[in-house]
Amino acid sequence: MNQPSVNQSIKFAFPYTSMNDWQEAANVELAGKTIESLSGEEKGIILKPYYDESTSSTLAKALDDAADIYLGKRKWLNKPLIEVRHPAEANKLALQFLAAGADGIIFDLKKNITLSILLEAIELEYCSISFIADKEHFALVRDFVEHFNKKNYPVDTVSGEIYWREFPDDLKDLVVLFLPWPNFKPLGIICKEQNSQVEEISSALLVVEKIMSCLKNSISNSILLASIAFQLSINKNIFIEIAKFKTLRLLWTQFAKKINPSFDEYLIIHGISSNQKFASYEPHSVMLYNTYAALAAILGGCDSLTILDDKTNSMQARVARNVSSILREECYLSTIADATSGSYYLENLIVQLSQKVAEDFQ
Repeated sequence: MNQPSVNQSIKFAFPYTSMNDWQEAANVELAGKTIESLSGEEKGIILKPYYDESTSSTLAKALDDAADIYLGKRKWLNKPLIEVRHPAEANKLALQFLAAGADGIIFDLKKNITLSILLEAIELEYCSISFIADKEHFALVRDFVEHFNKKNYPVDTVSGEIYWREFPDDLKDLVVLFLPWPNFKPLGIICKEQNSQVEEISSALLVVEKIMSCLKNSISNSILLASIAFQLSINKNIFIEIAKFKTLRLLWTQFAKKINPSFDEYLIIHGISSNQKFASYEPHSVMLYNTYAALAAILGGCDSLTILDDKTNSMQARVARNVSSILREECYLSTIADATSGSYYLENLIVQLSQKVAEDFQ
């Protein structure tokens, strides 16, 4: 006699239940109230108590399988942030973090410094280097290119981004400077925290429109699109944050295809947490918050991740730098390319976010 398959056994154990079945059960438990009374709202996004195929539509393409033999199918880079005021001290920290397992570093430039000191002994072939910069740091960007060229590294081995608090005036020179580097994104857009996820995405895409408008007669659209990356903040609502990352990638694809139908360059999204504290969870509130933030960014499809640490607590700072490693090596989040693909709840959130961003542009 043939044994039922695993899928058949699961269907027998968990028979199909329709929304009407759930509504009837809920009505009994709610003593006269309807299931809709359990609905809520988060910054304009409607949150329902129940989702199935009738409440959602498959909008977002599943995240690609990275197939990285070291970092797994759901690949992201662990990139601690180092504020740079004294290049020798920042360099020492960078080497320490890289030796402890970081996949790269993001340097937050606070002043003009000697770049060769900052990058001393850092092998740019084997780690990703990014910068957060102001417009007056453009000379340092040139120094970075010169430093790289002196080392005679193959240009396709360097990777990273430059995220600008304020873009320099000579955007054309910036883009041209990095044309030989296929894996480096010089036009990094910082998506500043706003009142809602919709405003964050809308404001970021508006920045792209302004860049495209400024350079439309001097740089091709394909080159401009390929030069752009985004830095997204990560807040505490894990599911809406997952949807925010996926919505940005979805809308970016639509935006880029509208400009150039043949464009298929992969979009880099860097996630960065905050170091918020919550009194009721002290002394570990930052660690707990950061773990949820990292989980949201990873499941949402970030390509690199920075967990900001508690500068007042050296142990908590070390924990923050290890969150990525724990989620990768002990929680196995890297083994599935897109663990949330097919979630009716998340698909519904992505639809709502996409529609509201579209309304902002009209």
